[in-house]
Amino acid sequence: MKVYTYREAGVDVTKGDSFALYIKKKRNVPSWLIDEPTGYAAILSITDPPIVVSTDGIGTKLLLHIEHSTWKEASEDLIAMNYNDIVAAGGRPMAFLDYLG
Repeated sequence: MKVYTYREAGVDVTKGDSFALYIKKKRNVPSWLIDEPTGYAAILSITDPPIVVSTDGIGTKLLLHIEHSTWKEASEDLIAMNYNDIVAAGGRPMAFLDYLG
C-alpha cells in the first residue's frame, strides 16, 4: 500500500498554515474566549472552571465507512476525534454536540 504525504495528496500545508495565521489576525476575539493554542477547540471563560468545546467531523474517512457499511466504527471515530480535541486543550469531555455539515 502506497503511503502519501500531504503534498503528494495535493495539500499545500504551507499555504494552509499561512491562511490560518491570516484568519487568526483578522478575527475579533470576545473577552470571554480564551486563547487555545492547538486550534482544535474553544475555551469559554463564561463559567469557573472554563468550558472547552469542540466540533469535528471524520472527513473523507466517511467515504470508506459508507463503502464498507461500518457505521458503528464511524460513530466511534466521530466521538473519538471530538474527545481528543477537548482533552488536548485541557478540558474534560462532558457532552457531545452534533451538527449537520
